[in-house]
Amino acid sequence: MAALLVVATAACEREADRQRLATEPQAVAIDPRPLIAEIVSVAAEPAPSGVILRATGRAPVQGYYQGALLPVPSAPGSLTFQFRAAQPTEAGRVSTPRSREVTVALALDTEELAGISELRVSGATNALAVRR
Repeated sequence: MAALLVVATAACEREADRQRLATEPQAVAIDPRPLIAEIVSVAAEPAPSGVILRATGRAPVQGYYQGALLPVPSAPGSLTFQFRAAQPTEAGRVSTPRSREVTVALALDTEELAGISELRVSGATNALAVRR
């Protein structure tokens, strides 16, 4: 009888956890890559399945790599992304602004874009947006 009570209690606790998780906002995953220093340009290019969101950012030094646009919580009617890129393992040169640029792209399908009128990309010092 005691074993039956323990099993029933555990099942109720699991169900309570599921309900709590379903109603709580989900945490945003933390990415160790820093935000790109400056967003230089953002464009939404039409594609057969939706749009290609393309962003160019400028790093403080040469050698940044593995750039990505990561979704973050947004206002209704907007999709917001952080532009993050991995730092070089060795000290990079500053050189020219153009040589420090990193370009990334992300495909967004029509389902993801339903009800969205603005796509925003943010970096460490600024953000740029495009309207559709």
